[in-house]
Amino acid sequence: MHRKLLLYICMSALLSVNFAAQASWRCVLTGGPCVGKSTTLAELAKRGYHTIPEVFTTLFKQAEKNNALDAFFEDMTQLQTNLLIEQLRLESLLPATHTAFLDRSAEDIMAYNRYHNVPVLESLANQVRQYDIIFFLEPLPAHLFQNSDVRRETPEEALVLHNLVKDAYRQRGYKSYQLVDVPFGTPSERAQFILDTVSHVERTYLLVRA
Repeated sequence: MHRKLLLYICMSALLSVNFAAQASWRCVLTGGPCVGKSTTLAELAKRGYHTIPEVFTTLFKQAEKNNALDAFFEDMTQLQTNLLIEQLRLESLLPATHTAFLDRSAEDIMAYNRYHNVPVLESLANQVRQYDIIFFLEPLPAHLFQNSDVRRETPEEALVLHNLVKDAYRQRGYKSYQLVDVPFGTPSERAQFILDTVSHVERTYLLVRA
């Protein structure tokens, strides 16, 4: 039987099963710039889930507050290294017993390194762990695309980055069932889609372990 069909049957059969075990999942929300990751992450946080906001945005806002944006962008190699260090630090602080959602991951930062032709320190790359489910948020319709001071890419550049990040996860060996496309919708609709997917995968995981 085709693997994807078997997976679908397993997940569907388990929809009505109640279980007490709550696994710890590390889920990444990703895609190109301005796809709605932050608003969807905020919705997940509002529902009580552990989240990590996008590190680039956090550090950008700190530099902006300190009137240090010129220095922030001056050395792209140092910037990308700082982003990866901070991302790895935040991920290391996540509780081991709760599902968490990340607005991008260390994998994204390394993909952006390739986009900017910036090398990744081997000592940092070796610290990148595997994630459980990668959610690719579908790019917004062109008429809704809005860049900002934080994200300055054009819609065309954003699409290039979207595909680059997607390819990066595939090249790192993630399986097709771990890579999930999230359709366009409201933050609430997208958050519910993501939670439903995690629930399905979790039930399938418990079935395989049984």
